[in-house]
Parts: sequence; structure tokens; C-alpha cells
Amino acid sequence: MQNNSDITKKSEKTINITIFVITLLICLLLIEITLRLFMPLYFCLPIDAYQYDKVLGYRLRPGLHVSYLSDYQQEFCTNKSGALNFQEDFSAYEIIIFVIGDSYVQGLGVPPDGSFPFQLDLILNINKEGIYKKKYGIMNLALGPYGGEQELLVLKRYAEEIKKPDIVLYLGCDNDYNDDILFNQGIRHLNMVRNSPYYGWFYFPLKWLFIDTEIGKRIKYIFQEGVLRARAAKIQSDESHGRSTAEMERDVIDRIVKTSKSYGSRVILSWCNPTDSYYWLKSWTSQNNIAFADWEPSVKSLESAIPIPRDNRHSGDHHRIWVNYLIAKEYANQINNSLR
Repeated sequence: MQNNSDITKKSEKTINITIFVITLLICLLLIEITLRLFMPLYFCLPIDAYQYDKVLGYRLRPGLHVSYLSDYQQEFCTNKSGALNFQEDFSAYEIIIFVIGDSYVQGLGVPPDGSFPFQLDLILNINKEGIYKKKYGIMNLALGPYGGEQELLVLKRYAEEIKKPDIVLYLGCDNDYNDDILFNQGIRHLNMVRNSPYYGWFYFPLKWLFIDTEIGKRIKYIFQEGVLRARAAKIQSDESHGRSTAEMERDVIDRIVKTSKSYGSRVILSWCNPTDSYYWLKSWTSQNNIAFADWEPSVKSLESAIPIPRDNRHSGDHHRIWVNYLIAKEYANQINNSLR
């Protein structure tokens, strides 16, 4: 039998553990409240907008039209095929254009109608009388986390499921190679999204913990950006040997071009920012007789005339609408040239 002394010690231990747990929970609650009030962390790509895809890792949910409010309004609109379009059907359009890329094509940081593919739609389809005519069907097939390998897979999928495009537009980005490393290592397939076979019904409690709480967000951010992306960046740095991202992506860019041409599609390439990759790709396309949307001169000319920022001043970052418009305008020039 236990004596009174042993019972007292166990009771004291239980009380101490209880006090510690309650104190810890109170501290965590105070930290959570403080972070929410004074230092909220915003994710520019809401996880609820995604679903698992066994080929791509994940994709945007089809038939989605929702808005999220962070430090700016994020709006996502997808049609029944999962493309970032308000239009459900493109059968009435004479010429079909696929636009592939990542967040700069998706239009992150601006409303869907502020993306460069939507601006391109307006430029190409509004006639001299100001009337919209269905001639060029612009399908926005981009997604922020995609790299070149996923963009190529998306191109092939939509060409098979919808129809082969008449024109393919590609806008590369300096994180494409990093994203390709994460995709090729299978990490993209392990992301916490709806319908993932890796999480099942655990998705919703895990989402609450790591997406809906400020403490959880930071744990996820540290692991995702501080561990996974940092590891991929180290691999990219070790393999670069002074080459730009576009040079390192040359193989997948070449496959995008060859796949497009196998469909009988015209191809127009460009890069999202005027980095070394932009100028390397401009030179490479010239050498290989491929159209290049050289939008940087028009952006610089406007910046020299008007003191306007190029990127958004919120967590979504990325190009403002005026930049997207000028990118679209240059793509429109190249499209018109290619059809002459």
C-alpha cells in the first residue's frame, strides 16, 4: 500500500504539471493574440484554393470564385477546367492562346482582371469601336508555385483535354529552377492541400494549426522557406556555375518550345523581370528564331516619365496592373507580327 507521503508527492506532481500546462497554454494564447494584433503573417496563396493532383502535385480547384482578405483583397476565379478565367467556354473564339507561367502570369497581388493575360484579352479583343469581339481566347494556365516542369505538364494536359492551342505564351521567372527542384524531389506532392492522400481527414485540423494560427503559420514558414526552399536554393547555387536561371531552365524551355511546335502552335517567350535571365533569353530566342516579348523598354520609358512604383506595396508584391498591361501590350504586338 502507498503511504500518505507517496500520495502527497504524486498529488503535488500532478498539480505542478497541471499548473505548467495551464501556464504554457496561457502564454501561447497571449503570444497568438499579440501576433494577430501587431504582427500578422500573410500567405499570398491561400491553401483553400488548392486541391491535390497526382501529376502536378496540386492545382487550383475548378469552379472557384472566392475572395480572401489579408492586407489586400485576394480574389481567385477558375472555370470548370481549372483555368484562371471568367469564361467557361472558348469554343466561340477563333484563335486559342495558352499562357503558362507562375505567379507573375497568375496575376498575384492584383485582381484577376489585372493579370497580364486578362489585359491581353482586352487588348486583342476590343475593336476600334470599343466593342468586345470573341476572336482570341486567352487561357491563363499559370499557378504561383509552378516551375518550368509543371508548366510543361499543364501545357500538355490542356492541349489533350481542351484542344491544341494556336499560340503558346511563356513568361519565365527566377524561382523556376528552385521550384523544379522541389517538384522533382516529390516535395510538391507532399504539400498540405485538399484531397491529399497523405493527410486525409487530418487536413482540416492541420490547416487550422498551421494556416489559421499565427504561431502555426510561422512554424510552416520556417520549414517551407527556411528549410525546403533554402535547401533547393543551395542545390541551385551549387549547380549554377555562374549561369542565370533561364540558362539552367534551357532544357525545359526548349521542350516547351518543341512541344508547342508539335501542336502547330506559334510560341512567344519572355521573362518576368529584367534580370540576367531576361537578357539571356532575349539573346537565345533571337539565335533560335523564336519570338520574344521585349516589354522592358516601354516600362522604363513610363518610369522615367512618371515616378510610379513597379510592384505592389503589400504582402502579395508582384507587378502592378500598369506593368501587366505593358507586358500584355508587347505580347499583343508579337502575336500580331506572328500572324501577318
